[in-house]
Amino acid sequence: MIAALVVGYGYLAVFLGTLFEGETVLLAAGFAAHRGLLAWPLVVAVAFVGYSFGVAMTALLGEIQHAEEAALIAIPAAGFIVWLWRRRRSGP
Repeated sequence: MIAALVVGYGYLAVFLGTLFEGETVLLAAGFAAHRGLLAWPLVVAVAFVGYSFGVAMTALLGEIQHAEEAALIAIPAAGFIVWLWRRRRSGP
C-alpha cells in the first residue's frame, strides 16, 4: 500500500511520508528509484527536506509547555478526543 502511494503520488508522498513516518516510505521510495520510477537524487533531496521539517516541527511542539496543547496542534482530531475525555470525566 505504501509503495503504491509512493509510485502514485511520487515526490509528494516521499515528502509527507518522511515528514510524519520516515523509514518505510523512504524504503519504498528507494525501491521506486531503483526501478526507474523516481529520480534517486530528487528522492534524497525531498526526503532530507521532509525529515528536516518534521524534526523542526517536533522541536517546536516540544517547546509548548502543556502536552494537551501540543497534541491539539499536532493532531487536529486530538482536540475532539480531549473534549470527549474531559466530558467523560466530568460526567453527563
